[in-house]
Amino acid sequence: SLSLMAITQHGGFQSGEISHLAFLTFNCHAFAVSRPRSRHSHYLLAVIANDFQIPFHDERALWLFKLFLRHERPDWLILNGDFQDFWEISNYDLTPRSGKEFRREIETGKAILRSFRQTLPRARITWIEGNHEFRLRKYLIQNAKELYGLPGVSVPNIFNLRVLKIDYAPCHELATRFTDNFIRVGGLYVGPWDK
Repeated sequence: SLSLMAITQHGGFQSGEISHLAFLTFNCHAFAVSRPRSRHSHYLLAVIANDFQIPFHDERALWLFKLFLRHERPDWLILNGDFQDFWEISNYDLTPRSGKEFRREIETGKAILRSFRQTLPRARITWIEGNHEFRLRKYLIQNAKELYGLPGVSVPNIFNLRVLKIDYAPCHELATRFTDNFIRVGGLYVGPWDK
């Protein structure tokens, strides 16, 4: 399932208290949305979603999530880690595949990110690095140190995040293993915690 948290706050996300917090979990059998905010609302809406793990995502759950985004039109979409799976470059013993799957995984992720941007043309979108995205960094450190840190060989570059106007919140640049990573949303810390 895809976990989702929606946050609304009066007046902005930089200061003040969170005034409303709602947790929703999507599955293929149930879907409910609240009434849309009025155009004159003084509240900002942040939607936090995690663990898409593309390409192993549930297409129906993704469709429902996009429907939710179109209906609610959040001001801020936060992809809270593990948007991509990066299965092909994980440390787990894997059944060998052709290698084309990794390219397809990236292309699928790019297409989904483009669809989020098309649905939310003015929203702030932030992708927080999770342990699955960290697999790319770890793979480079272990197998291609010479490429580590080069332009074009990072999640923001591979997924054209600058073009899509999507912020990326990585772990510390010197981290050699995944560590707790988070951003602040009002008075809350949002991120894929390691423990």
